[in-house]
Formats: sequence, structure tokens, C-alpha cells
Amino acid sequence: MPAEAKPPAPPRIEPEGQVEVGEVFERLAPPSYIDRLATSTLLRRLPPMLRSPFMLNNFVYFSGNLFAGLAGYAFQALLAGALGATHYAEVASLISIFYLVQILHFVAMAVSARYTAPLAAAGEQSRVSRAYIDMAIYASNGGLLGMAVFIAISPLLRAFLRVGLGPLVILSATVPLSMLVGIGRGVLQGEQRFLPLSLNFITYGVTTLAFLPVLLSFHLRAVGAVLAILVALCLCNLLAAFTLRHLPHGRHHERLGLWPVIRSSLAAGAGLSVITVFFNMDVLLAKHFLSDFDAGLYSGMSLLGKILFFGTISISAVMFPRVAALHAQGRQVHRTVNLSLGLVFVAGMAIVTIYSLAPELTIRLLLRKVEFEQIGHNLGLYALAMLGLALANVLVYYFVAVHRRRFVWAMLIGAVLFFGGIAVFHGSLSQFTLTVTVAIDTMALILLAMYAVEHPRPRPVAEALRLQKT
Repeated sequence: MPAEAKPPAPPRIEPEGQVEVGEVFERLAPPSYIDRLATSTLLRRLPPMLRSPFMLNNFVYFSGNLFAGLAGYAFQALLAGALGATHYAEVASLISIFYLVQILHFVAMAVSARYTAPLAAAGEQSRVSRAYIDMAIYASNGGLLGMAVFIAISPLLRAFLRVGLGPLVILSATVPLSMLVGIGRGVLQGEQRFLPLSLNFITYGVTTLAFLPVLLSFHLRAVGAVLAILVALCLCNLLAAFTLRHLPHGRHHERLGLWPVIRSSLAAGAGLSVITVFFNMDVLLAKHFLSDFDAGLYSGMSLLGKILFFGTISISAVMFPRVAALHAQGRQVHRTVNLSLGLVFVAGMAIVTIYSLAPELTIRLLLRKVEFEQIGHNLGLYALAMLGLALANVLVYYFVAVHRRRFVWAMLIGAVLFFGGIAVFHGSLSQFTLTVTVAIDTMALILLAMYAVEHPRPRPVAEALRLQKT
């Protein structure tokens, strides 16, 4: 008799904790334009590292950010030349206030990117749409409240800055508009669509420059400068909404909770606010503590140092949504973060080396004023401060992406060293520069130590998918 046939073996079911979570999500996420470009024949001759989606996204984001930065510089420089020192002083004060308002923009952008990145990676486009709608509503309500507060304190700002009340009242509208732009850009960042995100930055720069002839022709001065900013923000909002029109209807999903958004905003706000303060406050403190001439020298040195920070900021922007998605998927994120830290360090050290070995040549090429050559012996030291700030910026985005809040203590220590140190040690330009560098780099080292002891474990697939729906 023939042997009895054996029944087919049942399919092997992997234990839940052994399933590779990333494979589940990567099958769902559609390839982006950058993904297709990375594998195209056009870039075949480039080394694999340079044509990776990570590097291509960095290049795209850097290009858009660079254009926006150059356009902003040109906008202010042309205004300064056309209006003269007296009238431009009022415009410069209003633009400085707008930069502080931008903290809300960056917080909104970070929070929306962190929420939508895991959903986009999982192919949950309808949930991305739901999150976009809910966060836009929250940003509108919060922005209108902020606008009311801004208008309420406008008389105080008017007295302190000696500017007109009208431009201040108009400037208050940038609060809700900036937050809405941050939400739209954050969703694009979360979807890792860096090409339309860069176009959004470029739109802002083009709009402000295009408004400049109108501003000057009708002698609008401060009011015109604020109107140019408002028009640019409105167009950026419309462009973001148009770019995200592909998102399917998502109103059938449960509304995004307000309290988790507030908690994320507080953590992100703390980190990004301190980075922004370090990036801007040293110039104001130099103006207060140093002589006018030394404060002017420090401002020139700060301008050169910011090249390092702006030159590496795209790395953290590209890293952030990827780390948020990987973390939600239960996958290890340290490889991406280590790569980002390495790129920032290598690029930053190249600038530090140039500033240290050839400071006079750098100053002649970029500042073109003989008196600024006096900052030559401090330029390399200050570049180390900006390198520390750039590394800290990467780590802040990492901690926000993986829902860690302990990093706030490092920021607090850095702030205490920064303000306390400058209050005590400000006798000369060299002493002031050394104090700033020690404070910022100490904070960066503490953040690096916190990162080094992090050991996040991948989540089982069921848990990761459950977190996608909450």
C-alpha cells in the first residue's frame, strides 16, 4: 500500500515580537520623487552615498533654505539702502520681532512633522489628512489668541522700540499665519516631500522681493515691509494647501487629541526656543555689555559664524521625519542620527578649520572691511560655538522625534551658563566670545552624553501599528 500522504504543513507564524516592523510599513509607503530620482540613470555615475535619498533630500532642502535666506538678506539690504539708517531702523526692529514670532512657526512645523511622519510612512494618508485638519484648527485658534496678546502689548512695544503703532498691529497677523505655515510645511516634512517644501521656502523669498518695488514706489516703509511678509505668508499657506490636495478625506477618523499636541509643543518649544535664543541673543547682549565698536565686531563675527549653522540645518530637517517614522515603526534610529551628527561634524569642522587657519582671508572675502580683521583671532573659537549649536540642533530634533523630554535639562544648564557667564565675564571681546563658546559647547556635550546612553528597543509590530492609530 502506498504510504499515507502527509497533510501540508501549516504556515509558520512568527512570534509577534520577531516580525520586522519596518517591512510592514515600507510595503505601504509609496516611493517619492526623490526615491525615483535616486535610482534613475541620471545619477547612476554618482557614488551611492551621494545619490541616496537622504543626501538628495538634504541637497533639495538646503537649496530651498539657502535661496530663502539669500532673498531675506537681499530684502533687508535693499531696504536699508533705499530707506537710509533712520527709516530702516524701524523696519529692522519689526523684522526682529517677526523672527521671534517665527519660534511659533518652527514649533508648529516640528510637532506636525512628528505626528504625520509615522502615518505617512505607514501609508495612512487619510490619517495624515485628519491630523493636518486638526492641527490647522488648533494653530488657527492658538494663533488668534496670540494675535490678541500681541495687540494688547503693542503699546508697550511701541514705547520701547519707538516705532509706529500701526505697523505693530499689522505685524500681529503674522502670529496665526506663521503657525499655519508651520503646520503645512510640517506635514510636507513629515511626508518627506522636500521638493515641494523647498518650493514653499522659495515662494516666500520670491514674494517678498517681488513686493519690494511696490513698497518703495509708494513709500510704504515699515507698513510696506510688514505687508510684504503677510502676503508671502498667505501665499505659502495657499501653496502648502494646494500641494497637500492629494490627501484623501479623513474626517471619519477620530480627532487628534489637544493635550498630546500641547505636550509635544511644550517639549519642542523649549528646545527650539533655546536654540533660537543662543542664535540671536548673543548679539543683543554684546550690544549691551561691550562697547559700540566691539559690539559691531562681534556682530560681524556672528554673521560669519551663522554660515556654519545655516549650512548644516538641512541635515536635521531631513533627519527629523525619518527618525520619527522609524521610531514609530519600532526600528532602530541611531544609524540615521549618527550619520546626521557625522555630516554636521565633518562639514562644521571644515569651516572651523578654514576660520582658524585663514581668518584674515575669510574676513576680506566675506566682510570686506579692514576693521573686522581684529576678530581674526576669535573667529575659529566662535566657529566652535556654532558647531556645538549645530550638533545640539540635531540632537534636539532627535529627542523630540522619539518623545524624550529629559533633554530640556541640558538646555536649561546651557541657558544658565550662557546668561550667567556673560553677566560675569564680558570684559573684552575675547572674553565674551570664550564665554559664549563654553556655554554652548557644554550644552552640546551634555546632549551628546544623553544621546550616548539612550538604548531604545524596537516595538513589536502590533504595538507599533496601534501607536499609528492613536
